[in-house]
Amino acid sequence: MLQFIFILFALILFFLITLLLIPYDYKINLAYADDLKYLMLIKFAFISFKIKGKLLSTELTISFFDYNINLAEIPFLKNKDLSTLSKPKKSKGSDKKKVKSFKNKINFKEFSLIINQENFSHIFKFLIRLFDYFKDTLIKIKLNFSLSDPYYLGLFFAYYYNFKKIFKKGVLETNICWQETKLKADLELTGNVIVIRLLWILISFLFSMKTLRLLKQFYKIAKN
Repeated sequence: MLQFIFILFALILFFLITLLLIPYDYKINLAYADDLKYLMLIKFAFISFKIKGKLLSTELTISFFDYNINLAEIPFLKNKDLSTLSKPKKSKGSDKKKVKSFKNKINFKEFSLIINQENFSHIFKFLIRLFDYFKDTLIKIKLNFSLSDPYYLGLFFAYYYNFKKIFKKGVLETNICWQETKLKADLELTGNVIVIRLLWILISFLFSMKTLRLLKQFYKIAKN
């Protein structure tokens, strides 16, 4: 019995490690204006996994060949929180109030105030490292935004040209709005990825001391 459990555990471990090491085809779309909309498609051989939606509405789908399975329609998941995410609630008024209160909490002008030179440089170094990993993929980025201080706009353009050097193929467009502090963005990524390499880049950034301090500052603003 113990031998069977050990073999089963070894097979599961081998399967999980294989999932981390094999390359996947993917497509990611993110769009933000007054609300966040997103689409993520991951595909390997005949299996694909898709997540799409916006702030309070999410749809999760797994595809085998041409057969699609909506995870929210699986019987034992219908009573879970997943179904409440994938299907809008009947009370539209309550959803609108939630979206409105959420947007009031996320004030881009307030968040832009904590982007000092140290935080700004830390974020851009991570983004350069991240996009350097994706440099052989198709990347389209369109930004329409402004920060509270023109000094940081100058820093942005200094890094902006470093970004343009990284791109082998893709589009990077930026328009500055001088009248107000705002953010409007569109991002599209298409290519292939090895999960374990991407996880290392993300984990090393998220758990660095500078990132933890920055997240703490974001949390204080969102809480207030």
